[in-house]
Amino acid sequence: MDQSNEKSIERVGSVALDAATVSDRYRSRAGLTLVELMIAISVVLLITATLATLGVGVQEAFTYNTEHGRVTQEARVILDRISRLVVSATASNDFPGAIVVPEEVNGYSFPDTLVIWRPAGSAVDPDGLPRLNELVFFRPSPSSPNQLEEIQLTDASGEAPEADDLNAWRTLLDKIDGLRHTQTVLTRRLPTASVFESNEAQSSQARGVVRFQQRLLPSAGNVALFEEGSVAWDELPWVQGVYGPNTGLRQVWIRTELQLLPSSDASDDAIEVFFGSAALYYELRQ
Repeated sequence: MDQSNEKSIERVGSVALDAATVSDRYRSRAGLTLVELMIAISVVLLITATLATLGVGVQEAFTYNTEHGRVTQEARVILDRISRLVVSATASNDFPGAIVVPEEVNGYSFPDTLVIWRPAGSAVDPDGLPRLNELVFFRPSPSSPNQLEEIQLTDASGEAPEADDLNAWRTLLDKIDGLRHTQTVLTRRLPTASVFESNEAQSSQARGVVRFQQRLLPSAGNVALFEEGSVAWDELPWVQGVYGPNTGLRQVWIRTELQLLPSSDASDDAIEVFFGSAALYYELRQ
C-alpha cells in the first residue's frame, strides 16, 4: 500500500472517530436534567399564573364597567323623569308645585317622599289646591324598600291637603295602598338601612335610601311675615329681583339624592351616589 492510500485511510478513520464522538455527546444531551426540568416547570407556572391574574383583572374590570354603566343609565332616567315633572308642574299660592313629605321615625326625619302637582290635562283648580288624581308620588316601597316607586291615584278626585299640613299628608301616604292607583317601579337597586322604631323596642324597619330636598324663594316663612305686615312686598327675597305691585317671581327648587347598588349582592362599599335638581318658576300673587 502506497503512502497516499495510507493517508486516505487515516483521514477516513479520523472522520469516523469524530462522528462517533459527536453522536455520543448528543446522545448524552438528549434529555433534561432534574434541575433544568424544575426551572422549566417554574417558568411555565409563573407565566400561567400571570396570565390567569391578568384574565381575572380584565374580567373584573369588564363586570364593573358594565354594572356601572347600567346603574348610571338607570339613575339618569330616574333623575330626568323627576326633573321633567318638576319643571312642568302646576303651582299656585296654595300649593308650590312640588313638596317633600318627611316621615318621622324615633325622632329622626326621613325626607324620602316627593309629591308633584302634575295633572294629565288642565288642573281642576289651578289657583287653589290640587286634586288627588292630579298628583304624582315618588317614594320607596313600604313592602319592598329597595324599590323606588312612581304612584298616581286614579279614582281619588278629592282635594289634596294643605301644602304645610304634613300630618294630613302622612295619613294620605299610609292609605295609598288601599286606594286605586297605578304604580311604576323605577328601580330595584336602592340600598336599605335599618331604623329602630323606638328607643325601647328592638324591632326595626328597613328604609330605602333616597332623599329629597325642597327650597322656596321666597319661603313660606317670608310670605307669612308679609301677611302679618312685618315685611313689605318689595322687601321679600324675589328671584333675581323680579316682582311687580301684585305679583312676584317665586322659585321652587327640588334636589334629589339617589343611591343605587350595582347588584343585589353588592356590598355597601359599591354604592353609587347620584344627584339631580330641578327648579320651577311661577308667579306668586298678593
